[in-house]
Amino acid sequence: LFRSVRFVATGDVLEVLSRNGDWLHVRFWPEGSGSTEAIRGYALGVTDSGEPAFEAAPAANGSWALLVCGGTRGSHYGRANRPWQDLGGEISLLETLGHVYAQMAEELGGDHVVVIAGLDTARKWLRGMSSLGYSEPADTRHVPASKAHYINANGSLEESKRKWQLRLEQLERSCAALIARGGADHDGADVNPTTVLEVLSGTGHGRVIPRFGVSSLFLWVTTHGSSHPISVGISRAADGKDRPVPIMDEEACEQSSSLDANEWFWIMPHRASDPSSYEFVRLAGYTIDPSADPAADHPHLPLYVVYWQQMFQALHALFQREPSCRVVAFYQFCLAGGHLSFLERPAIRRHWGVDKW
Repeated sequence: LFRSVRFVATGDVLEVLSRNGDWLHVRFWPEGSGSTEAIRGYALGVTDSGEPAFEAAPAANGSWALLVCGGTRGSHYGRANRPWQDLGGEISLLETLGHVYAQMAEELGGDHVVVIAGLDTARKWLRGMSSLGYSEPADTRHVPASKAHYINANGSLEESKRKWQLRLEQLERSCAALIARGGADHDGADVNPTTVLEVLSGTGHGRVIPRFGVSSLFLWVTTHGSSHPISVGISRAADGKDRPVPIMDEEACEQSSSLDANEWFWIMPHRASDPSSYEFVRLAGYTIDPSADPAADHPHLPLYVVYWQQMFQALHALFQREPSCRVVAFYQFCLAGGHLSFLERPAIRRHWGVDKW
């Protein structure tokens, strides 16, 4: 006779105490319940097709690395005054990624290093540049402007071709170890905020950080970073467009490093595929329409950035699953200190135990 019925969800940890045919006597810890107490009961160990319903948790003492190389939407989608892809400013980030990957793969093994980066995207763009000398716009009407831009920068299209061929060769040398293993785990449009959060939570597609059995994590991020004032409302501007209402004077926000003044973020080149993780960020008045044109002149597009609250939530969930795990976060972007300033906030230290992270 069962006293109650509970559904076992993906991510729940079950410890098998004994077996009786297809039934398992278990205790388990429901994901997201907030309780450290295990529930005892019985679970059916096979599916309707007779396959095992559960998989064994990974072995403990696993060291992992997550390497994230971001970039700007303007570089990938173009801008109003330069409507073509221009990844020149992102190449050095990828070169650094290549060196970091080689070192981490040597220390941890390539299978324990997850990479989110637009490496294939950049190599494809550089091949086009070395062939044409200019970036080919989606709209052929902008070809003369693109040619003129790169001629002005390099002297001639032939010299531009030579320069970008050298950049391609340098990038491929720097990323040789990563290319040899097949490139980044998540490339192209998957270089977005949702992928970062899913990889950290172990719920995404492809290679992810395991949900359990992780003893240490090296989290390395290189991209661009910034902040915007906390928005407490929406106002209608003279041009008829909605504008965010800052929590205090914008100039004061620019001088502040406080979580009470600003929302801190790092930038990714592509749009988040799941907007739900932005619901608790204070960004009223900013465009969160998934169909917004990334090449248009928006003051800010939240779906193209990773906020501090999202990383706090992901890291907190990691430590809930693996309290003994140790994380080394190495941030290389502007205003990175603001993104991690929650570690020094007294209320967060007191209630969420971040001093033990």
